[in-house]
Amino acid sequence: MRKLLFSLLILSAAVMQSCLRAEDVTVLSVTGLDFKKMSNTTLMLSVENNSARNIKVKELKVNVMIQGRNFAEIMLKESLVIPKKSVSEIPVPLAVKVSDPLAAMALGLDPKSALPKLTVTGHLKAKAGMASKNFRIPETPVQEIMAKFAPDALNKIK
Repeated sequence: MRKLLFSLLILSAAVMQSCLRAEDVTVLSVTGLDFKKMSNTTLMLSVENNSARNIKVKELKVNVMIQGRNFAEIMLKESLVIPKKSVSEIPVPLAVKVSDPLAAMALGLDPKSALPKLTVTGHLKAKAGMASKNFRIPETPVQEIMAKFAPDALNKIK
């Protein structure tokens, strides 16, 4: 009986983990940015959810680095829900905390030369049904992200 119970427990854990996969959600594009102030920024994303469940993003923390030094931190202000089996435009409420104001000023004065030096890394915590999972965001150049999701903005900088 214990072996059966243990086997069922392992099987249910494996099934729950498979409910939430990074491949199920695709960010199609950045459709807008409402930047009122650092603590009140909204990023509009076009997102496709192929999962049979609503996905709740509970936590997002992204470190922005310039030449390997922490430059800023971007955090999700409140959780958001991506509807199941849909393509949706999702408002993502963010708070931005700049740790190096001088670098921020330099970036604003000459974004063309600073952009290749910017990278991001971080993590995201999401939930689908009962399953909750952490996803690591590997270090990625900002220029690469912009080329994929916001090519018009990247062209305006160059």
